[in-house]
Amino acid sequence: MLLSSLTTDIELLHKMLLDDAQKNERILLHINVIEKEISALKSLLTPIDASRLNSPTEFNGQLILVVDDQTMNLDLVSALLADSNLKVVCTSSAQQALKMMCEIVPDLILMDIQMPEMDGYTATEKIRAQYGPGGPIILAMTANDSKEDKQKSLAAGMQGHINKPIDADSLLVQLNYWLHNRASADVNSRPIAPIITPEIPTTCELPGIDVPAAMVRLRGNRELLDEVLISFAAKAALIVPELQQAKRDNNIEEATRILHRLKGTSANLSAFKIAPLAGRLESQCKQGKLPTDDELLNLHDFINEMITSAKSLQKNSLPEAAENHPDRQQLDQHLASIKKHLNTDLGQAEEAVEALNRLCANTLFAETANQLKTLFYQFNLRAVNDLISKEFEDINNG
Repeated sequence: MLLSSLTTDIELLHKMLLDDAQKNERILLHINVIEKEISALKSLLTPIDASRLNSPTEFNGQLILVVDDQTMNLDLVSALLADSNLKVVCTSSAQQALKMMCEIVPDLILMDIQMPEMDGYTATEKIRAQYGPGGPIILAMTANDSKEDKQKSLAAGMQGHINKPIDADSLLVQLNYWLHNRASADVNSRPIAPIITPEIPTTCELPGIDVPAAMVRLRGNRELLDEVLISFAAKAALIVPELQQAKRDNNIEEATRILHRLKGTSANLSAFKIAPLAGRLESQCKQGKLPTDDELLNLHDFINEMITSAKSLQKNSLPEAAENHPDRQQLDQHLASIKKHLNTDLGQAEEAVEALNRLCANTLFAETANQLKTLFYQFNLRAVNDLISKEFEDINNG
């Protein structure tokens, strides 16, 4: 594709020279573009020592900031990087990321593009304006992978693309590449090709999910696949009703946003029915056409199939332990400590959050405790307080 584009551009230059010798300025601009494309092509073709890039010892505690409005994506990236000797901080909004950077400056940022209120392009431009070219490396993390999307990311100040659905090996390879080529990284560079890993067999069937494909992308982490599926199912039932409301309101922008998020989330799960349908409906919305009732009905059926798969996992995982209750006194102590230290001592609050998760493991509170931990590490402290009041205390009272 890139070579074809260069050939077309060169032919255009010849035509311009033949038509009018006075168009020197425009020709020079085209030459600059071609030079950048050639630089990018050289970057793609340069041999890379794959064994060095895959070595886990290549990371030495570098700080990665992940910005994505989808909690599931934050959890997924955090889990994939958990054993890679990297420090990972997550946030679900671009505004929060900018605030966090007043206190910390990460080595690299994984930036989602389509986020409400402030998108990834705007956030990147603000970061570049503040820190200049010596600031953190910023990679787009998006399902939009067209040439135009990449050019827009580069123009905003990003240095490359991490494609969704997220592939664990490709993600680690690219992080290794960028973190160890910081000095030579520039806006004309392109991401290197992913390393393809052998297919990992599995005997478990989950209707609606290509389990072998998901296992390859998640490096064989079946526990992570199950967690992501259960997390998806917890919110999936609302997707079609939200799309139906957007259709009644003739709100194409909202429908496009919902479908874009669904496309990325379902692709991460290798949901081979939902992902392509969501992608097609998103493309239709971008052309001004809302989904039909039949298309929404199909989507509803596919989502219900995924929810059924998630429920089967939940029923098969420690059914007796799920009814257990943690020690009431210890539970209340940890909750009180979290609330007390949220706005005064985040270190103490973090210790209480971790202690709460250990206490609640395999109990009635396990899922809620994990959700609280996620919100805490997103620095969404108000939501942490709300969750304690609405979920833990409600269950306690019940």
